[in-house]
Amino acid sequence: MATQADARKTRRRNTVTVVGVVLSIGATAAVGAALWGLLRTRNLPSEATIATESAPPPTGGRIKWVGCDISRASFIDAAVAAYSKKTGNVIEIEDGGATRGIRDVSAGSAHMGGSCRTALDIPEERGVKLIPIAWDALVVVVHPTNPVSDISLEQLRDVLEGSITNWKDLGGSDAPLDLFDRKGKLSGVGAGTRLLLFGDIDKDFSARARIFDSTRPLEEAAETSPLSIAVTGISSARLRKLKMLSLEGKAPTRDNVIRGQYLLYRPLYITVPNEPDPIVTDFVNFLFSSDGEQIIHDTGTVTMAEGADLWAKYKSQVGADLGAGGP
Repeated sequence: MATQADARKTRRRNTVTVVGVVLSIGATAAVGAALWGLLRTRNLPSEATIATESAPPPTGGRIKWVGCDISRASFIDAAVAAYSKKTGNVIEIEDGGATRGIRDVSAGSAHMGGSCRTALDIPEERGVKLIPIAWDALVVVVHPTNPVSDISLEQLRDVLEGSITNWKDLGGSDAPLDLFDRKGKLSGVGAGTRLLLFGDIDKDFSARARIFDSTRPLEEAAETSPLSIAVTGISSARLRKLKMLSLEGKAPTRDNVIRGQYLLYRPLYITVPNEPDPIVTDFVNFLFSSDGEQIIHDTGTVTMAEGADLWAKYKSQVGADLGAGGP
């Protein structure tokens, strides 16, 4: 008789291939900045469009950023405001989710974007570079009045699959569990949850879940729904009146994320085209400057330098499927 673990092993064999520079680089204190330097000097088809260290920084221009709601809420708004004040360059910000953050940049309808997932090896997601800029974590959120404070990986899988539908099975009251989920399997949260918990980016979640188009309305609804439970990004959830559950006894604190003790951490990316606008180059350089890293840190987000040791652990977790069974 097939066990649940056997089923998970089968599902992992059917995982969609994902591509991204993050999975091939090691842990160094300046991994993000080093990668950006590599992209600027080697991987781009034309260096004529890339600002050099001796070139004067662009001023008075206007570009468009589109993408991940969680990146925007966590540090993009603050970083863009500081950068625009410093340079006079205007960066228009548009929500749209991780998929648009990749595909709009690849298609040329946005100058740069943000994503909380890597790119898929499909035509509409090629022609874009993903630059890891910070660390986020996926968190399980509930209403502040909910007495449940901790959830295990196995319980979380069961909630998402629909085999746990009552709060009493998680140590709460005898009441139906109201699962909230993001629309589409390729949202940053959707793809990350499926990859880290199931090793299967095409995994189906419970048909009972209430579906939301983006992160913001999902989190807003969870704030006012006493029986709700959802997975979202810590960088945006911490700005809400939501209770974040511990996972396997580890709270999603900044220190636990930095040390890798809270398990569901993931990188946040800036997406850029093969030949970025000079303002894009200048903005990415700003993010990796001491001023930019301080802004990211001050928003409560983990910088690449602070989370340098997470790279090797992240690759190991993705490969090990967080204990869901080997290939």
